Amino acid sequence: MMLQIGNFTIIFYLILGSNAHMMFVDQMEQEDPQIYMITACTAKCLSTYRQKLLEHTQEQKYEALLHSNPVYLEGCHNFCKFNRTSKLQNTKKIYENFNLKLVCRDDRSLKFRVELETHRNVYRINQSQTLNSNLNNSSETTEQFKDNITMQNPFVDTLFVVQLFTKAYVLVYVSDDSFFTLTNLSYNTSYNISVTAVHATNEYSVIAKEEQFSTLTYGFTPSKVTKIQINNFLTDKDDKLKLKAMISWKPAADMTCTYDIICFPVTGGGNDLNPLEIRNPRQLYTYTLENLHFSMEYSLGIRAKNPNTISRESELFWSNFVVPSCVEWYNYDFNICAPLAPTGLDAEQIFIGENEFSVNISWNKPEYFPDYYTLRIMDIDEKGNAFTFNVSKELY
Repeated sequence: MMLQIGNFTIIFYLILGSNAHMMFVDQMEQEDPQIYMITACTAKCLSTYRQKLLEHTQEQKYEALLHSNPVYLEGCHNFCKFNRTSKLQNTKKIYENFNLKLVCRDDRSLKFRVELETHRNVYRINQSQTLNSNLNNSSETTEQFKDNITMQNPFVDTLFVVQLFTKAYVLVYVSDDSFFTLTNLSYNTSYNISVTAVHATNEYSVIAKEEQFSTLTYGFTPSKVTKIQINNFLTDKDDKLKLKAMISWKPAADMTCTYDIICFPVTGGGNDLNPLEIRNPRQLYTYTLENLHFSMEYSLGIRAKNPNTISRESELFWSNFVVPSCVEWYNYDFNICAPLAPTGLDAEQIFIGENEFSVNISWNKPEYFPDYYTLRIMDIDEKGNAFTFNVSKELY
């Protein structure tokens, strides 16, 4: 709905879809300090809502603490702004290690993430992320659950005031998500943006003060990815003879939001491969490749895409990598992996007597022994004999 109050046009509505946790709350000619008081009241209202849900099931607790219902966000904000029974309190400025990071952009939008840096971690908690282990801990008390969530997610009971400055006015948004998107912008245009964290404790901290960001040109062609890195390998829990690879890539300076990933074995070719489409801006620049075979070399290619024009895409950036061998991964556990083939096999024939010979067979001593060796000796003559022996590793 739209309300006209004095010389200010104030618009209230909920932006749904990918930005469901962000609300456009004000259009004004200059900054209004009262916006922090209203937002702190809103955060406290949402906190009360969460506290009530904490008395219910674990799944509802998780929902309450990590997913503020957009309807409650709007309702709490309207209550704090218009209800005279809601007493607004003065806010106090504090200093925190929040940083504003531009995640990606296109010609009509800018996508950001707020991060909290500590001496140990960089928190990148979105309202839709992790902490699922707490759902299975039915013996956990309400206070323990709340403390664990708050410790792992420093953005609980925190709202973000986002101000977008134009030549004529300031657009003000309130978000309960540390990841947010500014949409409906003009292409090839620079904007000054301020972001402030406002807490239910009536405290606030400035994250960014009129920092400048620009949208891309209309119909842009993305630039080429600049780097691919294999960060780690993981065991596939569904198939212990396969691995997963955690990869990351460095975008070009244009920082576009959509990518394609192509991966195939070097010896198997890459014809008619369907690319992996990376379209979720919350999970950019990292991906987990699955179903990788031990000791196999793969080609990995990534390209950036223009989401609005299919033909606009960058060149593929290629990088090859080799998956560790089974014995390397499982530390030479031959109960899981096939033993290594013998090396340096040698045979010495010794004449004993008429039509009788002995053969001395040797091979290099391995660093890791199998349980036993199978030795097979065959006569070259088609009608000759074949002999098979099992040789214990203890005989070496």
